[in-house]
Amino acid sequence: YEGGNTKLTDLLDAWQQADSDDRARNASSSFGSDEGAVDDAHMISDFTDVINDMAAKGWSIAVATGDHGATQDCSNLSVGFPASDPFVVATGGTNLTLNNNAGAAQYSAEHPWNGPGCNGNAGANQGGGNGGCAGIEPRGFYQEVFGPDNLCGGKRSLPDVALNSAIGESVYYNGSWVGFAGTSIAAPELAGYFAQLNSYMLVLGNICGPAPYNQACAPVGLPNYVLWGQGWAGSVVPSTPRNPFYDIKASSPFNSAVDCIGGDGGQGLSGLYCAGDGYDQATGWGSFNMLRTAWAFGYSLGGGAFPDLNFTGPATNAWYKSDQTVNFTVSSPVVSGTSA
Repeated sequence: YEGGNTKLTDLLDAWQQADSDDRARNASSSFGSDEGAVDDAHMISDFTDVINDMAAKGWSIAVATGDHGATQDCSNLSVGFPASDPFVVATGGTNLTLNNNAGAAQYSAEHPWNGPGCNGNAGANQGGGNGGCAGIEPRGFYQEVFGPDNLCGGKRSLPDVALNSAIGESVYYNGSWVGFAGTSIAAPELAGYFAQLNSYMLVLGNICGPAPYNQACAPVGLPNYVLWGQGWAGSVVPSTPRNPFYDIKASSPFNSAVDCIGGDGGQGLSGLYCAGDGYDQATGWGSFNMLRTAWAFGYSLGGGAFPDLNFTGPATNAWYKSDQTVNFTVSSPVVSGTSA
């Protein structure tokens, strides 16, 4: 959906049309403004009405937090809207670097994405993925349950999660591959993931929910409860089996040039929010393993009992010079919607 121009009223028109057409359950938005500007235009309540209606229908919505670091308005500590709405997934940015391993890309490191920022200022800590505390929007119930104590004093904290937003994301556009960067590329990637997740849950049919396990598995709806719940579990017990998050931690030794998002360099602001253990306002809970997160959604929506997984085959902790066969069985100890 496209608005007629770049005004907030045009953006609202696009949201309203998507809600009215009611043809999907996944969406992303990479266009918004800082909370203060939307509030000054007396439009936050209008957007909230539309987003609340979409949330009630089961939409999964990813919104780019913005690219101005801790100062989305380029002057003061501020966050973007509609990313700060508690019924969307606020998508921040990371800087993913890869090694060349015999011609194949190999993971090297991941840090908060921190540039270029406001007014085109280049260099470290001039901006990056927006994060911080909302000034207007309240926290969601998931933040209250799983967030660190006293986080934002009852206001919404951004981001929820983060994906690579540095140069290196390629998009086939107008007949050629073009490199893009920014949280505006991360949000639609996340929405695409939710679309795949919804497709899978839709195929499962009506086997979800509590006993007698006959409720629809799709749509997934607001993903934040599962995302924050998984992030919290992984931070409390880092060895939690199948923890899906790649927690973006500070470097050792700490380096603010790569570990922090900043603000408008013209305001003398830099390194305002930095990566740390667990949740932080530079990258949220971090980036994540999409497959493991899909398992978490499946378990959360499916109800029932954990399945039993049993392997048989060659002895473990040994080297073999030929291919070996491993057999496995998956079964459910009780009748449930998640029975294999």
